[in-house]
Amino acid sequence: MFYYEMINGVSHATFCEKPEFSDNFDLIVAGLGSAGSFLALTAAENGLKVLGIERGTCCGGMGVQGSVNGYYNGYKGGRFEEIDNSTAKYVSKTYRNFFNHPDAKKIRIEQALIKEKVKIEFNTLIVGIYAENQEIIGVRLLNNGKLTDIGCKFLSDSTSEGFVLRALGITGSYGRSTDGAIVPFSSVRIFKNKDNNLGRTNDDSGYINPYDDADFTKATITAHGKHLADINPQKERFLFVAPLIGNREGMTIMGEQTVTLKDVLYETPWKNTLFCAYSDIDKHGCDRAFDSKEFQDWFVISNLSTITFKIKVPLGAIVPKGWKRLVSVSRCLGVDSYVSSAVRMNRDMYRLGEAAGVAVALAVKENKNTVMDTDYNRMHSLIVKRNCFDPEPNALRGFVTLNSPTPYVAVEWLTDFEEIKKALSSDCPGVAIWSCKLLGAEKVADKLADLLSSDNENLRLNAAVTLGFLEDERSVTSLREIVKNRSAYHFLDCRRSNQMRSVIAICLLGRFHDTKILGELYDILKPEEYGKKMYHTFLAPNYKLSIVENLNSVYYQHFSFTVVSLLQIAKKHTKFREEIHQKLIESVKDGSYLKKMTNDPVGSSFYMIAENIAKYIYDNTK
Repeated sequence: MFYYEMINGVSHATFCEKPEFSDNFDLIVAGLGSAGSFLALTAAENGLKVLGIERGTCCGGMGVQGSVNGYYNGYKGGRFEEIDNSTAKYVSKTYRNFFNHPDAKKIRIEQALIKEKVKIEFNTLIVGIYAENQEIIGVRLLNNGKLTDIGCKFLSDSTSEGFVLRALGITGSYGRSTDGAIVPFSSVRIFKNKDNNLGRTNDDSGYINPYDDADFTKATITAHGKHLADINPQKERFLFVAPLIGNREGMTIMGEQTVTLKDVLYETPWKNTLFCAYSDIDKHGCDRAFDSKEFQDWFVISNLSTITFKIKVPLGAIVPKGWKRLVSVSRCLGVDSYVSSAVRMNRDMYRLGEAAGVAVALAVKENKNTVMDTDYNRMHSLIVKRNCFDPEPNALRGFVTLNSPTPYVAVEWLTDFEEIKKALSSDCPGVAIWSCKLLGAEKVADKLADLLSSDNENLRLNAAVTLGFLEDERSVTSLREIVKNRSAYHFLDCRRSNQMRSVIAICLLGRFHDTKILGELYDILKPEEYGKKMYHTFLAPNYKLSIVENLNSVYYQHFSFTVVSLLQIAKKHTKFREEIHQKLIESVKDGSYLKKMTNDPVGSSFYMIAENIAKYIYDNTK
């Protein structure tokens, strides 16, 4: 048997004898956040003896301690709705406008846990784990300075950053594969406005590494300090900053089953789905040039950022590969970084916890050492009975626009080329572009090539983009034309994050490693490029075009995609490599490009994404 613990951020395993446990539980839940609270509650409702461990002073996670009290996507249905519906009676009439008031909600969650006899230990940490042959048998707790050994049949890591998993030496992925960058976090400010109503912010506050104490502290202090600078006493009265920061990304694990972005985009069927998440790929930040090719295919080239998917998460995604009597029920799932951005929504985390509670309870009752061996059909029927599994079976994918007369518009992929042609003639070609990808080059490439001589400019240029997406070199001449005549013209498929066609063309020509576009790309890097009217057309915040305050989005996107495309060309063509590297270094070495992109201070979200351009160049020209 081994005792696992974290020492200076590194997992250590020490051989030991089996300890004498002071108590035993069917399930120990480490972390009573969004998923953990409902895991503990549901397991207890299904007859398990449950211990909930929480390092903080209340339950509820981001919806409570983080004050993110509203919902963005995620399915309705399940136990959380009962708690939501009962919070209002704990709030004075003055503040009932503040939906899901965090103080009221934490009371209701804790009351529900106590009612089901869940033993709760606040201000408590798991400092060690006992396991034999990668099978969990118990933990060591630190509570008010006292160490206690507790046995369990199952252990859940429901911490936001996978502390238990890391202590066990389970390594995971963190940040995107291209440059290691993570999703921006948020620091939430609570205020009272002129109408005496409560309000909050939830903006990107920069980038933070939760696994680096110094970076975590610095980024948090900087973000909280910015709130004080942003306060407008004429409009609001500052109340407090939420005690828990909104860290939107933690590590993801290799599960017994792992869901990738490709699985989501191409709608991989799973035979043992635990629950269905429902969201777009809500990856915060606007530095798309440095994202993966697959993400760019969807988000940039096809301009489909806000299509909301039904994301089937299989049972094996909560089981760390090779481990027994261990589940990971939080955002640290068997998914990749991009899927994590979609399945982390509050509603879905609640339903994940509830569905996992059913699965663990069944495993204990069936005396199984992994939820993978439970009777899936029985488990699924129990989850469905609780109304927390896919309450909208027909909503496979669609555009969601809240507070609209048509809040959900279903999306069907096109197969008829006349319909594709019609869509490519419009400002909303995204569904047609992706449909051509699904149909494949053999079926549509020649037809698209015929459209390159069309008198309809949108049809001609959008056909070129689509053909380029299919890696057909007949598109290259038209793509060069788009870059040469570059403009701030945006596609308009989505309610936000719409992409510019010239940026898409730059991206595609980089993939083609096209040397004949070098002159135009060099021009984009020159300081005088910034004087073009196109970079000053959209400066006022515009949600639909993702034009934000304090960042010249049009200039940033053209510049950053140019950098990446030039590096792709240099990697392929050694003849031009030194020249390209010199041009790139020259464009950023004095830092003047930063002021053209943002006036935000050092350490802010926008400053950091602009600064990352230079870092990316230096890292890739060594």
